[in-house]
Amino acid sequence: RRYGRKVHSAFWQYDPSPQPAGNKKLGYGNGWVVLGIVVRLPFAEHEICLPLLARLKSKGTKERPARNDSGHVAEMLGLVQAQFPGRRFLVRVDGAFKVATIHSRSTDVVTRASSDAALYEPPPPRPPAGQRKQGRPKVYGERLGSFEELAADTRYPWEPVFDEAGELLRFVKRIPCRRKATKGIALACALVWNAADLRKSERKRKPYSIALLCTDASMSAQEVQAAYAGRWSVENCFRDVKHVTGVGRQRSRVPKSVKRAVPFGLLTHSLILTWFAIAVDHEQELALHNQSRPWHEKHSLSTTDAIARLRFEIIATCFSAHQAATPPTEKPQRTTRPALRGDTLRAIAALAAA
Repeated sequence: RRYGRKVHSAFWQYDPSPQPAGNKKLGYGNGWVVLGIVVRLPFAEHEICLPLLARLKSKGTKERPARNDSGHVAEMLGLVQAQFPGRRFLVRVDGAFKVATIHSRSTDVVTRASSDAALYEPPPPRPPAGQRKQGRPKVYGERLGSFEELAADTRYPWEPVFDEAGELLRFVKRIPCRRKATKGIALACALVWNAADLRKSERKRKPYSIALLCTDASMSAQEVQAAYAGRWSVENCFRDVKHVTGVGRQRSRVPKSVKRAVPFGLLTHSLILTWFAIAVDHEQELALHNQSRPWHEKHSLSTTDAIARLRFEIIATCFSAHQAATPPTEKPQRTTRPALRGDTLRAIAALAAA
């Protein structure tokens, strides 16, 4: 959030962060579209998102309309795909992005479907060459019902999902479909019904918990749900970036400063975690933490531990370099202000009294 009339590209926009009661989820400030890579690092038990690129939102003008969020994502994806031409990407976004803009031959998208999404069955198979009618083949089949009706449809059975201990976690259901908003791309719709929702009363119970869409029609419902669940690492990344690394605390106003400060902070956050994953002994670091703080036993490390370790290494390196540059026969010079002695204090008191 930023305040002031002279802040570059600051305007009222949607703010998903926690708000006081009665607030309409609006905030004044700069908005960013961030592209990150979700990876598994050896020091963490869960997936971690490393920010790569960021684009600043703008209001635009009549002569030059602003690019929407999906256009920013497509642009940044093009830059990444140019560096890795033979790799296929799976993009996890929320429901505010347009799937048709992001999807490409080397990119699949997993997103949350809106509750009123219009879905269609896949088109029927084409008849033999001699029995075909004039015109192009059908792209869409019959219109599917709402998600509440699909949840009760017996043509698509529910599949239970259990954890390692055998406890029921959720039910999932896979529905092959098409959607006009995605320009007829073959989709895999996954309905998820969490076990926690099953324990609610019948009045509060919903027929499903969440509806997901994936442009990779070969994925199962459980794979689609697991892919979208990894998007939570993005929210954890934004929390660490704001409250641990300190990105966004700078008071920049001019265009160049606004456009450079946040991307530089995001890249610094990724470099710190990458360095911590490669150059640090995680088992020793975890053992030292638990030994020095027995009241707070940890089973994995976090971003806070990575920044604390980096701060320690920087301080140790500076002191080591200073000691190495000082000859052993000479007494090292003071780098701090010497303490005031008694005669100096008496002289200052005399001057003050005079």
